[in-house]
Amino acid sequence: MLPAFLYIFLGVFDALAFIVLALKMYRMPLFRYKYRIITFAIYISIFSFFIRVVLQIPKFDLPMQYIFFFLFLRWAMGIKVHTGAFISGAGISAYVSIQLVLYYIFNIVFNLSHNVLNENTGMSVYFIQISTIITAYLVAVSLRIFNGGFSFIAEPPHDFIQREDYSTKTNKMLLIGSILSFSTIIFMVIALYAMNSLMCIILSVFTFGVSYLLSDRGDYEDVRTAVELYRQRNKKG
Repeated sequence: MLPAFLYIFLGVFDALAFIVLALKMYRMPLFRYKYRIITFAIYISIFSFFIRVVLQIPKFDLPMQYIFFFLFLRWAMGIKVHTGAFISGAGISAYVSIQLVLYYIFNIVFNLSHNVLNENTGMSVYFIQISTIITAYLVAVSLRIFNGGFSFIAEPPHDFIQREDYSTKTNKMLLIGSILSFSTIIFMVIALYAMNSLMCIILSVFTFGVSYLLSDRGDYEDVRTAVELYRQRNKKG
C-alpha cells in the first residue's frame, strides 16, 4: 500500500514538473489553467501507476503520456493539435534529458544499478525522481524570472475558426518537430528496455536540441514577420 501511495504521490509532482517546464519553455499561462493542470497531473499519475504496476506494460507509459498531454493542450487549454504536439514533444525530451543526465551523473558518483531506469519503486528511483522534479521546477522558475522561453507560439485559446495554413515555415517546423519527437520517444523506449542508457541520453538530448533549434528559428520567423508587417504599414502610411 505504501509503495503505491508513494508512486502516485510523487507521480503527481513528477507530472506537474513536466507540465510546468513544457509550458514555461513556450511562455504559456499556468495560473489561468491551474485547476485543469492539477487535475490532469493527478490523472497522469494514476494512469501511469495502472499501466506500469497493475497491468505491467510500462513500455506504453511514455508514448501514452505524450498523446494524453497534447490532447490536454488541445481540449483543456485550446491549443491547436500540431502546436500542442510540438510543445509536448519538446517538453518530454527536455524533461527526460534532465532525468537521464542526472541518472548518468549519479551513476558515476554512486554506481547505481542499470535496472533503476526500469524500476517503479526503491530509494534510488525516488532519489532520481525527486532530483528531476526539483531541477525541472528550478529551470521553469528561472525561465519565468529571466523572461526566458520561446514566444512564437500564441497564448491559448487559439482561433479554431480560421483555417490553418500548414505551408508556412513555422507550421512546417512544428510538424517536423512533432513527428521527430514522437518517433524518438518510441526509439527511446526500445533503448531503455534494452538497458542502453547512453543511447537514451543521446536520443533525448538530440531531440531536445532539434526542438530548441526549431523553436529558436520560430522566434526568428515571428520577429521577421512582425518587422515586415511594420514596414508595409509604414509604406502605406
